[in-house]
Amino acid sequence: MALKKAQVDLIGLVIIVIIIILLALFGLRLLITQPVNVDEKLSVKANNLMNAIVKVNTCNSNIEEAFISCCSSEFFCGQDACDYLSKEIPKIIGNSIEENYYIELLNQNNKCFSHGNCVNGISSSTYIVKNNDQKYESRVKLCKKS
Repeated sequence: MALKKAQVDLIGLVIIVIIIILLALFGLRLLITQPVNVDEKLSVKANNLMNAIVKVNTCNSNIEEAFISCCSSEFFCGQDACDYLSKEIPKIIGNSIEENYYIELLNQNNKCFSHGNCVNGISSSTYIVKNNDQKYESRVKLCKKS
């Protein structure tokens, strides 16, 4: 039984469509597996870390309140708020990342608190905490471990 011309054309068309699909899948795989820029990866990581830090619940409050208390030279969780942050921040960050870090807290461009040893790294976006008329800014900087 001989194949008719229409059947031969249809088989050729199916083969062409299969080849196009395979090429598209191969191209998509190449796009997806391109190496990620390390700086972009650290930037995303720093932003995620900053958001996670400020939302940590502790002492029936959160770290945002500890930031405000630190800049106001007040107590938090029964101790100096800045001392409390110096103890808690390494615990939070130590469980989250492998990179070196530096975190700072500013009130009207005056540094209230800082911790860590990262000098030249990728910084997160500024996280702003408002309390009454005061505005507190915090950011995390991440450095690749050497």
